[in-house]
Amino acid sequence: MNFIAIDFETANSKMASPCSLGMVIVKDGEIHSKHHWYIRPDPFYFNPMNIGIHGITHEMTEQAPTFDVLWPTLEPYFKGNIIIAHNASFDMGVLRHTLDHFDIPYPSTSYFCSMKLYQKMMPDSISHRLPVLSNKIGFTFKHHDALEDSLACSQLILYALEKSDCSSIEELSQLHRVSLGELYPGGYTPCSISLKGLRSAPGKSKSFPEITPEKEAELTGDVEYFEGRRFAVTGAFASMTRKEAFQQIVNHGGKIGDAINRSTDVLIVGEKDFQKMHAGKISSKLKKALDLQMNGVDIEIVSEGEFMDVLSINESLE
Repeated sequence: MNFIAIDFETANSKMASPCSLGMVIVKDGEIHSKHHWYIRPDPFYFNPMNIGIHGITHEMTEQAPTFDVLWPTLEPYFKGNIIIAHNASFDMGVLRHTLDHFDIPYPSTSYFCSMKLYQKMMPDSISHRLPVLSNKIGFTFKHHDALEDSLACSQLILYALEKSDCSSIEELSQLHRVSLGELYPGGYTPCSISLKGLRSAPGKSKSFPEITPEKEAELTGDVEYFEGRRFAVTGAFASMTRKEAFQQIVNHGGKIGDAINRSTDVLIVGEKDFQKMHAGKISSKLKKALDLQMNGVDIEIVSEGEFMDVLSINESLE
């Protein structure tokens, strides 16, 4: 029962902007140590929306090391261990994009997603977000504090190991049919989940009910980012139509919906509306997403350009 639970917080909507890392080391089924690092993002920019979520500011990280300076300290933890994160596609995506940003080779490690695990273990839960699941097992914590989130993740895994009568993450993975992800020099294999037994079906858009995965679709970019997550869009897109955006999401394993609610994982803001947002003009969907964020709901808000970056279709939008 050895693993390391982690959680990244980011300074802005770029994946390569970690500003905080929490880590909990578990050995022989017991918490062995806890660690936390502030990280100076590069470039040194904080989005006010991110500050509103986790409370980390410029001042708190101004004297902190950048990730490349900190990496020699972190690498021994990541190398050769099983890393656990809740919604591992995000945290491992932050790690990969940040290593890429500094041109640092990937370490060889396995990773596992506690959110995917609980989608199989508790398919009837109204949500599989970290606070909801932690409440179900009787664990209280401060959400969006990197160390606290790591601790909550470790408790979910320890609970799952006990309830499933498993003695290792590998055994837990095989029992619930949630495969381990792999990170290795030059690439990665995502942590994946067998859809059999899941309560939720692929989402539908009332505007485009005919959208289904295209069998011959070419998958590009960060496929793991989309898997099992529910997306909504708002505003006019500059690079593609809304229908084309929905089709890309579904092709890559994501779910789609028109409404913004607690089951929404990502809201994509069309480039034209994203520009208006900085002038204080926001759509009703964006306002709803921001309100939910302020009430502790993990809704990621990304621009159209960032969506295109994840797809690796377009370097940037003018």
